[in-house]
Amino acid sequence: MHIADLLSRSFNEKEIQLDDEDMIETVHTLTKQLQMSEIKKREFKEATLKDQGLKKVQQYWETGWPNSIDKVPKEARSYFRFRHELSVEQDLVFLNSRVVVPVSLRKSMLLLLHEAHCGVEKSKARARQVIFWPNINDDIEKMISTCMVCERYRPQTIKEPLISHTIPHLPYEKIGADICDYGGKSYLVVGCYLTKWVDVVQLRNKSSEEVINKLKPMFATHGIPKIMICDNVPFSSWEMKKFSKEWCFEIITSSPRYPKSNGFAEKLVGIAKSLLRKAGPEKLYEALLEYRCTPISGMSISPSQMLLSRKLRTKLPITQTELQPVVHKHFREGLIKKRARTKLYYDKQAHVRPEFISGGKVMVRVGTQWEPAVIVKKHSIPRSYLVKNKNGRIVRRNKCHIRKTNIQTNKELNPDYHDLGDEWNIRGNNTQDNGLYHSNNNPVNLNRNTSRTTSQNGYLYNNNSASSNPVYITRRGRNVNRPSRYDDYLL
Repeated sequence: MHIADLLSRSFNEKEIQLDDEDMIETVHTLTKQLQMSEIKKREFKEATLKDQGLKKVQQYWETGWPNSIDKVPKEARSYFRFRHELSVEQDLVFLNSRVVVPVSLRKSMLLLLHEAHCGVEKSKARARQVIFWPNINDDIEKMISTCMVCERYRPQTIKEPLISHTIPHLPYEKIGADICDYGGKSYLVVGCYLTKWVDVVQLRNKSSEEVINKLKPMFATHGIPKIMICDNVPFSSWEMKKFSKEWCFEIITSSPRYPKSNGFAEKLVGIAKSLLRKAGPEKLYEALLEYRCTPISGMSISPSQMLLSRKLRTKLPITQTELQPVVHKHFREGLIKKRARTKLYYDKQAHVRPEFISGGKVMVRVGTQWEPAVIVKKHSIPRSYLVKNKNGRIVRRNKCHIRKTNIQTNKELNPDYHDLGDEWNIRGNNTQDNGLYHSNNNPVNLNRNTSRTTSQNGYLYNNNSASSNPVYITRRGRNVNRPSRYDDYLL
């Protein structure tokens, strides 16, 4: 006997509820938990419906994705690889729990994402928490690389491998010089690159004439060097160039604002200050005598033995035999080994940076900030470049103060440089910006009898100069004028 299926014959005539309220609450948790104002949510929905790519995503979410990416329209192909993670709720597209941003709103989302001006990795990490669109990482990198605020306040560049100064073959063939200040007084410090001999003399002032007068007795005692490596001021002045030409030696200046390139002279300044601090100015020469007779670190001979081939008589007791001249011939090899060891440890965390090309747009470090500039040409000194800054001045800077940028600079920064050869030093003792070049397009106004007007803030300005320097007027009516010796310079 056959019995009919009861379930197929007896059905519930009550109205069937298509959507379970509990299920709705479970499925649509993304839109309900989305922390967004109604106005912003409406803006997202309208932009999503107008976005051709996201419209296709919504369509494929309902009907199913094609098996091949070739069957997907071009505007939706970038979503194909994420098709299993995409979902649609109330006209909004989600990738897991992240909102997919339509094309029209991506720029505004990038600006909101970068309000704190965090770095690339932090911005990417923040985006991974809340929003998504294809190639969002590339857009974040491009946005940050073109952010003027981030470019201006970026940290210092990475250090490059050490370029050591060559050790000369003869004593006093190559010297370093610098000026140090201690106790309100200035001192000229000179040292030999081979023998490490140090001379310290007090200066009345920092003028070129005073420095030359102190160098002449040293050269008369030890001989004229071939090369003198020093900072720019006052050694880059016209008087120093004339002195070096008359006395037949070459002056090589370090990159402005980069004292590391003259590290030996900076070390000499530290030694001089240590002697002045510990022994006092009144016993400076006694301290210098003992220092010259003390063996160099890592070696068994002293500067006096290397330069003079003998030990010097000091206040300490010493036999006559020890004072006999002895020529030391192979100490240069020891210095080379010591230098190579230093370079080995220094280069462990150093990286080679690419060179810059003429006309390239860069950022130049000024103090603690970066400013836009243009590469003019490479300088003859290693890792030095001539750059034209935003004020139109051509200055010399070290490679560590320069880095590439994606920011569009002003047209005024395009280099209109005329080749000055090696004549980059300007006449005078002091300049505000060392290594400054003069351009034919910016002639220096040498006329001192120019008319002046007084502004409301109490400053005087030249009417004949577009970029004249203000003359300050004190509360008692006294004018504070710039010294006339600086009239030849662009400050």
